[in-house]
Amino acid sequence: MMTPFPKIASLILRDVVYIYELENILETKDYYYLQPVDTWVHQISRHIGIVEKDEIYKNESLDIVNKCHEFGVNPIHYNQGAWYIGANSHKIIMSNINSKENELASNKYSGCGKPLALLGIRKKRKNGIRSEKDRTLGF
Repeated sequence: MMTPFPKIASLILRDVVYIYELENILETKDYYYLQPVDTWVHQISRHIGIVEKDEIYKNESLDIVNKCHEFGVNPIHYNQGAWYIGANSHKIIMSNINSKENELASNKYSGCGKPLALLGIRKKRKNGIRSEKDRTLGF
């Protein structure tokens, strides 16, 4: 059984192969060396069911590459995408919230506490009475 390759070496090799378009000279077993697994790749892989363990484990890169090949996904692209999503998840979420805020601001519910409404947090009501906007939004 193959032992995991050091993460930094895997990262450099992965990017060199990607940048210089060297995949046509790779064999299937070579992809294991191009699969750096950090917390972001692990968490995304766990979330979508590629791996089941809670912690990063010795042969996780092997399991990820095998699943990628099984589903016809390029393991290099998967690794890059999983890392990007994990490392930028907060930024992505905030961008989506801002997008929804802009959408809400442009419709008839403008001014109703948009960020709070998106997160399901109810506005404080005056005298316990819901306003027409609150009733319309389901508060």
